[in-house]
Amino acid sequence: MQIDAAKGTADRVGYGKTMNVAVTALRATPSEVAFTYAPKALPFPRLPEYEKAAALYPLTERLNQEVLAVTGLAAGSYDLAFDGVKVGTFSAEQFAAGVNVALLDTPNQKRAQSLDAPLRRLQENQARLRQVILVQIMLQDCNVDANDRAAADAWLAKWLEKQKKNEWYNGVKRWVEGYQASRDEIPALQAEADDIYEQMGAIRPAVSRVTIRSAAPQSPAKAP
Repeated sequence: MQIDAAKGTADRVGYGKTMNVAVTALRATPSEVAFTYAPKALPFPRLPEYEKAAALYPLTERLNQEVLAVTGLAAGSYDLAFDGVKVGTFSAEQFAAGVNVALLDTPNQKRAQSLDAPLRRLQENQARLRQVILVQIMLQDCNVDANDRAAADAWLAKWLEKQKKNEWYNGVKRWVEGYQASRDEIPALQAEADDIYEQMGAIRPAVSRVTIRSAAPQSPAKAP
């Protein structure tokens, strides 16, 4: 989003640098800015894996940009707050260049991080479903009826015996064992996946009141 504090205006959505967000109730002067902020998407969650991924791929630059640019502020430092909670202090020059609030501890960053637990449940759920389906496909390709449990298990036992010299033997063994443990749970796993998707879809971006005000001067440190 792009705001001109000197003029007290914000770019219209789809024009300039304001996209995918609604900025309303704007009050802006060269010394203070306040507005209601309604983004259309959540930022990328900054979980422990984030920094590891960022070391290998330009994650922030390509996938995690939520830039607040404010020009026309008087020189100085300003506190940025969401719903009255300060998330950072930046200079007028930094605001003019654009502050990436996706990296700050905003209400929407917290909402994005709350998706971590259901996403991990979904990963486990999908891994179990994938094992079942892939083994079913393999059995079908070899003309083995997966519904004939005795025949399927006998064929898999022989297949595993042939894989013992394969360096991936332990992996394919776990694959088969996962199939045998989960093949009766497909309807329950699919229902669980639907519930997780609904839970994740219900976590929507929050609307916040954002303020940019002159930073309070730091009290000088007392002599020991």
